[in-house]
Amino acid sequence: EEDPVLVTMRNEEQNAPNDAEVKDKTSLFLRNLPLDYGQQKTMEFIDSQGYRDTYDLLLWFPSKKSSHRKTSSVFINFRSCEWAQKFADQFHQWKPDGVDAKLNISTAFYQGFAANFVKYWHLTQEDGNGSICRPFIAEDQLEKVSDQTMRKAQQVREAMKNDRKTVLSSEWTATTLVIRNLPQQIDTQEKAMKWLDESGFGHSYDFLLYFPRKSNSANKLKSLAYVFVNFVDSAIAKVCLETLPQKVSDGMPLSVVTSNIQGREACIQRFRLVADSGRLIPFSEDLSQPLSNIQEMEESSGMLWQWQ
Repeated sequence: EEDPVLVTMRNEEQNAPNDAEVKDKTSLFLRNLPLDYGQQKTMEFIDSQGYRDTYDLLLWFPSKKSSHRKTSSVFINFRSCEWAQKFADQFHQWKPDGVDAKLNISTAFYQGFAANFVKYWHLTQEDGNGSICRPFIAEDQLEKVSDQTMRKAQQVREAMKNDRKTVLSSEWTATTLVIRNLPQQIDTQEKAMKWLDESGFGHSYDFLLYFPRKSNSANKLKSLAYVFVNFVDSAIAKVCLETLPQKVSDGMPLSVVTSNIQGREACIQRFRLVADSGRLIPFSEDLSQPLSNIQEMEESSGMLWQWQ
């Protein structure tokens, strides 16, 4: 069974932009590290390059077992924007020994120590799903965590436990959802995927199509952006349906409902004309077979899809 924490972060590997300009950010995502690095070796490498004590949170995770890429990835939060930018300038597009790909560095969706402590603290607890992922959290920062931040982290821990209990105790068959009222800063499909990945659903969906927000002739907003997304497992879709509507952005709660279109193949057929026109290009990936076979199938059919 795939580690649920790894499922949370997979697609960020595929969708991170090739851009080391991190500007005023502290939280970075690194991909294409050697698979055998592990968390401790990764930290030792970063420390040896002059960055000891410059970061306060780090989380390493490997590529999916079935992936054709034998690499690993790292989330890291630096203590200052200056250290983050220096690190990105030094290592973006650097080629580690033992891998064919160059290191890719991009900014993470969630920024800062507090936000990511809330997100990852539960992995440090004994009931952290048996995950191989255990974040490093600097002791001095841990001592300064506010009561409010800790309460939020504990709520995340309890919510994840309850989500799993709900999924295990009930029947659910739907896999395709429509997520409406996306935050206004999510104005591209790539940003929508990155947001969904960092909300806990990385590499858990095989189809996603983003529809931008609409405005009238007076440039007044008529509707916010939304996505169709098909999850590879109905249990994951159920968790998404029950958890995402709790989030509020731009003063408006997210709306998540089951779609009348169900399944990846049905989504492909429903949006074939849109894809062929090039106006909107869905993300589509058959996770049941090797990537090379999928590409051959799509190339032979003449269909236009966005492959990551």
